[in-house]
Amino acid sequence: MRLQLLLSRTHRRRNLLLGRVRRIEPWGFTKVSALGVEEQRVNILVDFLSPREQWALLSEGYRLDAHIRTYRNDNALRLPSGALFRAGDHTG
Repeated sequence: MRLQLLLSRTHRRRNLLLGRVRRIEPWGFTKVSALGVEEQRVNILVDFLSPREQWALLSEGYRLDAHIRTYRNDNALRLPSGALFRAGDHTG
């Protein structure tokens, strides 16, 4: 699986890194955020595909938002969920 990693130490400076998922841990865990919100998390191991100069200075304190694409369909019809409704008793 390929993924895009958006790294930001501040909201002003952002770097986009590309990577490939090597492993997804087989178990998740719950962590309570500073605002008291329970978050479901899972650890992943990533091999960077971006040049080393772009990620070599990573250290503790970076925020990481990862977008992992498991499926892509360029011809898919995208609709807001409010535009969908059930008709009848069809289950399949």
